[in-house]
Amino acid sequence: MGDSYGKVFEKRIKTDSLTRLDMISETMTFLRFLRRKRTLNRGFLVLCESLDAAGDDDDDDGGDDWEERVAGLKSFLKQREDVNQKEMKRLQQNLARIEDKTKYTEEKLEQKFEERMKGFETELKKMRREQEEARNEQNEKQNQILALLTQMNQNFANQQNHQA
Repeated sequence: MGDSYGKVFEKRIKTDSLTRLDMISETMTFLRFLRRKRTLNRGFLVLCESLDAAGDDDDDDGGDDWEERVAGLKSFLKQREDVNQKEMKRLQQNLARIEDKTKYTEEKLEQKFEERMKGFETELKKMRREQEEARNEQNEKQNQILALLTQMNQNFANQQNHQA
């Protein structure tokens, strides 16, 4: 009798596992049917945890078994809620760190941008000043050439008057 009880118990665990796998498969099919948009490659995380009641399942007298299972479910849900809250807190801390890093990076980029813009403005002013100096120098040389041409023209006219 002990061997047959062990085999039945072993088959029960295997049957429960197979039932869970079938349920997971059905859930995945149902979710894929509901979410037909394939814009993102999303996966699903399926968590299967064994839920033990307060004691062994040896005594199946009916009434207490359901109460124990409900109490076990409540306990399990409370544990999952605690785990989820801790995970949420961790994710919020990570998000805060990322936001801080992003803010720091944005500030550094803005500072570098402003420095470069000031450098460009300084360089542009310098180039404009050099361009203005070159223009003035060119105008001065043109005036000197014009003065020389005028003087040469007067000298030529004076020579023509002396020869005539």
